[in-house]
Amino acid sequence: AHAMLPFYGQGMNCALEDCLLLERLIDQCFSWREVFAAFQIQRFEDLQAIQQLAAENYQSMNAHGWRVWWETQLMQLLALPNPYHLVSFSTRPYREALLLSRRLQLMIPIMAIAFLVVSSGCFFLFN
Repeated sequence: AHAMLPFYGQGMNCALEDCLLLERLIDQCFSWREVFAAFQIQRFEDLQAIQQLAAENYQSMNAHGWRVWWETQLMQLLALPNPYHLVSFSTRPYREALLLSRRLQLMIPIMAIAFLVVSSGCFFLFN
């Protein structure tokens, strides 16, 4: 079991991924020591990532400000995946979902400004 916040609902999924990796490592390694050493190395980054994503999702669920609403609307408008969907509805490793989430967070202010510029330009052009 992995101690983590439950705000991504990934506990069982993590356990199943662990089982798949352990099965593969048992076939590849010669001793239990090797199995568990390889397991720890291969799973560490993903488990850190899902714990970080769960903590951020909890913070996002508690934030009731306009920024969270605006980011959600903008991501839906531009058909960008939100971090929860990257994890829950794909087979993407957690560390990749976290990295993509970070990139999207950096892009959102730029996209918001571009959206405002284009929409205000269209407003003045067509009025």
